[in-house]
Amino acid sequence: MADKKSPGLWIETGVDGKFCVVMSGAYGPEKHLPLITPAEDLVAAAEMDYTAYRREIQRLYEEHPLFAERLIQHFLERQLTQGLLEPSRLLALLNEYCESVIADAKMIYRDELLNDVDSYILPAKYKFAVRIQNALQLLDAQDYAGCVPLLTEALHLCPQLSIAVSGLTKYLNELLKNPPQPASPEFAILGGQVKQMLHGLMANQQWNEAYGVNAQLIALLPDDLEVLRLKQEILSALHSC
Repeated sequence: MADKKSPGLWIETGVDGKFCVVMSGAYGPEKHLPLITPAEDLVAAAEMDYTAYRREIQRLYEEHPLFAERLIQHFLERQLTQGLLEPSRLLALLNEYCESVIADAKMIYRDELLNDVDSYILPAKYKFAVRIQNALQLLDAQDYAGCVPLLTEALHLCPQLSIAVSGLTKYLNELLKNPPQPASPEFAILGGQVKQMLHGLMANQQWNEAYGVNAQLIALLPDDLEVLRLKQEILSALHSC
């Protein structure tokens, strides 16, 4: 067993595969809990009825907006840390995650505090979301150099999402090496008209029609990040139908 001079809980291995939990004070008395086996804990956990717990979790998810946002964020964090995401999927997930985190913060903190993004009171997750959201906006505006310091700061603020930030940085490097060619004025005007039609279809939840229009829009504007994000949003809606 490790040195018990520091206060805390310790595990002491006994005979016959049993172990004992030891509560130790700093140079003080020790209390040994009864010897048990890991199997006894597993059996006790398996016999517990979690029905009421699941019902309460479901109620909170349906009725409490703050709780729902936290569950959404946890789900998105797991997706963002899987790696090997195509750029359109990565951008869509990051955008959704940032919107959820910022909406969560707006329910807790006052606007004047949120405006001071670097306040020590605000959680690192919120500071991360603001920087990533700003970087995505600069990416849309093709200000690639402006994204770099924001991504660097975001990486230090939320290292558990380093895979997502690294993926976004890799995509940014590709854009810097091979910047997309601007569309001709005629294509840009036509693309804007098709975008309006696409947003109308999505607002009416006509997802199959929206998917077909989005495919035509990608052919017109293959490097338009907004179009790529809309494609991911449409695919997500189709999968949930």
